[in-house]
Amino acid sequence: MFADGALGRRTALLSEPYYDAPGEFGEAMHDQATLYEMVKEVRNHMMPIAMHTIGDQALETF
Repeated sequence: MFADGALGRRTALLSEPYYDAPGEFGEAMHDQATLYEMVKEVRNHMMPIAMHTIGDQALETF
C-alpha cells in the first residue's frame, strides 16, 4: 500500500515544505479513514501489509 508519493514529483508527504517549493508539503494517497478501512479489510483476510512511506509526515501519520 502507498501512504504517499515520491520525492521527485514532490508528492512525498513532508512535515516541512519542499526547499525549492515553499508551501508544498506533498500529498497523502488516501485519507486516514480510508486507509484504516483498507488495512482492516486486508487483515480480515489474514494477509500481511507493507506500507510505502517516503516522507517523514507520511511515516508519522500512517
